[in-house]
Amino acid sequence: MTIYVDSLFLINAALNGLLLLGSARLGGAPVRRWRLLAAAALGGLYAVGCVLPGLSFLGSLPGKLISLGAMALCAFGARRETGKLALLFLVLSVALAG
Repeated sequence: MTIYVDSLFLINAALNGLLLLGSARLGGAPVRRWRLLAAAALGGLYAVGCVLPGLSFLGSLPGKLISLGAMALCAFGARRETGKLALLFLVLSVALAG
């Protein structure tokens, strides 16, 4: 099976961006576009990393949780509401089979 990392990155970054935007809107957080774009790009890089040889540990539960935390911190900053927004992002991702 052939996996094109550029398509994998772009699709995952776009979907992560939409999920992060939805999380921000549902959580009532201010939307900083550049932060959401950076976090979405981080999510795209994470998806690419999961399929690269030698980086399969990223697909484990600790790897996923670290990725979730890094994306939430990048998108929403270190604020009191970041945990709630990260949980919203997780719920939206699971609900939409992401």
